[in-house]
Amino acid sequence: MNSSDSDGDELSDRGEFLAGIFFSSNPLSSDTDGDGIPDGKDPYPLYPVSTCILENNWTKIIEKYINYPRIRVNYRLEALWNNSGLVLRLSLRPQEADHILIHLDLDSNGWWHGKGNYELILSPKAGNPLIKAHVLDCSEAEKSLDKPCLWDDDPRHGYRLVTLNDFKTTSYNKLIEGKLYKVIEILIPRNSKTGFIPKENRTIGLRLEFRYENSSWATVFERYHLVYLTLVKKPPSITRVEAKNISPPSNEDKAIYIKQYVEFLTEKYAKIVVFVENYAFKDIENISIKIGNHTLRLDYLKARKSAKLRYTVPLTEKKTAVLPRRAYIEYFVGSKKYNLEQSLPIIIVSVEKPPDIGLILLKDSLITIAILAAATVLAYAIILIKKKVQKTI
Repeated sequence: MNSSDSDGDELSDRGEFLAGIFFSSNPLSSDTDGDGIPDGKDPYPLYPVSTCILENNWTKIIEKYINYPRIRVNYRLEALWNNSGLVLRLSLRPQEADHILIHLDLDSNGWWHGKGNYELILSPKAGNPLIKAHVLDCSEAEKSLDKPCLWDDDPRHGYRLVTLNDFKTTSYNKLIEGKLYKVIEILIPRNSKTGFIPKENRTIGLRLEFRYENSSWATVFERYHLVYLTLVKKPPSITRVEAKNISPPSNEDKAIYIKQYVEFLTEKYAKIVVFVENYAFKDIENISIKIGNHTLRLDYLKARKSAKLRYTVPLTEKKTAVLPRRAYIEYFVGSKKYNLEQSLPIIIVSVEKPPDIGLILLKDSLITIAILAAATVLAYAIILIKKKVQKTI
C-alpha cells in the first residue's frame, strides 16, 4: 500500500483511505471537508465539524452537511454547555425530516460501555418535538458476558435512568434567508445516575441521523460513527489554510486495498464481506483476490471506487474460526498485470467467547521457534557427520 503523502497535508495516502468506515478522504486535496484545517491536523477530515463546545455561548457544530451526496437537508446544529447540562439547538425545515435521531455518548467511553449512552428521538412536526428519550445501560454487561446491554425503559432493566420530564425542550419558528425553519432546543441535564457531570475538557460523542416515513434515512456522519466534542471555556486557536489540490499521481502498482469484516454469523459458519477499494486513478480489470482457500474475482472496478465481495468460513467444533491474515491480489490496468500482497488484521469469529488473540500470536511464535530449533539441530547434525567422515578419511 502506498504510504506517500500526495497532497502534502501530513496525512499519508494510506491514512486518507482509512479516514472513514465506508468513505475515504481525498489524497489529492489537502482539506477534504473544506473547513480550513489540513487533513493531517483535522481529527475528522471527512466532516466540516467543530470539535469544541463553548461554555454559555452557542457554538455551530455542523450545518447542511450530509454523508450521502444524493440527499440534501437544510439544517444547522449548535450547542452550548454550563453547570446545568448540555444544550443542543437544531434548526431545520420541518418538511425535510419526519424524525431525527440523536445519539450521545456522554461518558466518552464508547457506545457499548457505561451508562452514558443517550438516544433522543425528535419529531419536528409535533407540538413537543422530543417524543422519546432513553439510555442504553451497559454497566452490567461489562462485568459479565452473560448479561446484555439494556435500555432503561426495558422492563428487564427495572428502573429508569432518564425520563422525558428530565429534559427541558422548547421549539419555535424562525425565518432564515426568507424560509421558515423549525428551531428545537433541548437541555440534557446533569445526571448523577448516568454519570453526566458537565465540566471543562470533558468530551462527549455525538451522532445525528434524519429519518423518513418511507423507512429511508440519512446520517450526518458515517452510520454507526460518533464524533467526539470537547467542552471548553475559551475557543481554541486554529490556523486555517487554503486547500491545495494536485493532479493524480501514477500509482497503478499499488491500486488495491482491502478490508474484511463479519456480515452474518451462525453456529456453523460465518459470512465474510471483503471491502475492495480501487486506490488508483485509473480503472482496473480482472481482479483476483486469494484469501486463505478462497479466491474472489471482480471483472471491473472504476477509479477511486469500491466494491464488496463475500466468502463463507465454516466454524470449528468449538464454534470459532480465525480469518486468514494475508491476501494475494492480482489485477490488470490496461494490458499491464500487477501483483500485490497485503497483511490483514487478526479477526476471530466466535459464537461463544473468542480465544485470546495473545494466545494465537504466542502459538504462531512457538511454531516459528520450533521450526528454527529444528533447523538448528539439523544443521548441527550435518556438521558432526561431516567431521566424522573427514576423520574416517
